[in-house]
Amino acid sequence: MSAKRLEESKEYAWRKKEFLESHEDCERCKKPIPFSARDLHHWAKRAGKLYLENRLWLCLCRRCHEWVHRHEQIAQRDGWIAPQGCINDYPKALIAWGQRDATMKEKFQLERMQIYLMAQIASEP
Repeated sequence: MSAKRLEESKEYAWRKKEFLESHEDCERCKKPIPFSARDLHHWAKRAGKLYLENRLWLCLCRRCHEWVHRHEQIAQRDGWIAPQGCINDYPKALIAWGQRDATMKEKFQLERMQIYLMAQIASEP
C-alpha cells in the first residue's frame, strides 16, 4: 500500500466512524440502528476522490444495505445507487447527488402530504 493510500485509509477510518456515529437511523427504512449494525454505503462507489467524499455516503442498516446490492437496478432507479454514468466519476457523481437530493426531498414532501390527507379523510364524519 502506498504512503498516500495509507494516509487516506487512516482518514477514511475516522471519517467513517464520525459519520456513522452521527446517523442513528437507516436512511432507507428510517428505523433506528444500533451502532454495530450501521453500514456505510458508498452511493457512487469509492474510486479516487469518491473514497473520502462523505457527502455521497449513506447510513444503511445491514438488511437495507444488502438489499441495495442484491437489487441494483431497482436501487439505482430509487436513488440508492448513483446512475450508471456517474459510478466512480467524481464530478458527475456530485451533480447527480444534487439531483437525487432534490428528488428525495420531493418524495418526502409528497409522502408527508399523503399522510396528512389520509388523516384528514379518516377524521371526517
